[in-house]
Amino acid sequence: MNTHRKSIICLAIALALASLSSPAVRAAGDGIPASCVGCDMSGADLQGRDLQGVSWVGSDLERANLRNADLAHANFAGVDLRHADLRGADMRDMRLAGTDMHAARLRGAHFGGTEIAGVDMSDARAHGVVMANIDIAGARFRAADFASASFAGSRLAGDDFRGTNLRGADFSGAVLCLRERDGRIACSDFAGADLRGATLVGVQICSSARYARRCAPLTAQILRERAHADLTGVRGI
Repeated sequence: MNTHRKSIICLAIALALASLSSPAVRAAGDGIPASCVGCDMSGADLQGRDLQGVSWVGSDLERANLRNADLAHANFAGVDLRHADLRGADMRDMRLAGTDMHAARLRGAHFGGTEIAGVDMSDARAHGVVMANIDIAGARFRAADFASASFAGSRLAGDDFRGTNLRGADFSGAVLCLRERDGRIACSDFAGADLRGATLVGVQICSSARYARRCAPLTAQILRERAHADLTGVRGI
């Protein structure tokens, strides 16, 4: 078991305990548990199922078929979703902290209000997915396909976009860098990312303080020097 997987399991246990105070979820039906910690559901066929509000913290859903499933408000913290099919899934208001979605298929999935900080989406196929106005800080998108995706208004500081296909993606108003109290600047890493046709209108650098946060327009110079971004063919900056 690698270090990353161990850290996910530890996080899952902690979040499972925290979730005990959450409102009870209804039964998912057909023998599918509404609440389960560390369950093995790898390869399960759950296509189109109504799974609203289920809590499957730390469970194994590797290669599961969740295409067009309704996962709104579900707690999938620390879940293994590697190679899972989530195309067209309703993932609004989910808890996905520490979830491993390496090489998952996400095209058409809806992420409104979802908590996905620290998620691993490296090698994922997510063409055109909408991840606007949410906290995506500290996530990994390395070598994934997010062409035409929308990150508009989201907080993306500290994300790994190295080698990612971001052609035509929309980053309008997104926070891509943070300024620490000591003046240091920490940005998402876009080294080797394809940003041709991407929209960067109004991208921001903000103070790292959660309260009374101050933001300013992000310059092309900072993006090149601190985010390692190749701005060839981008729009709005």
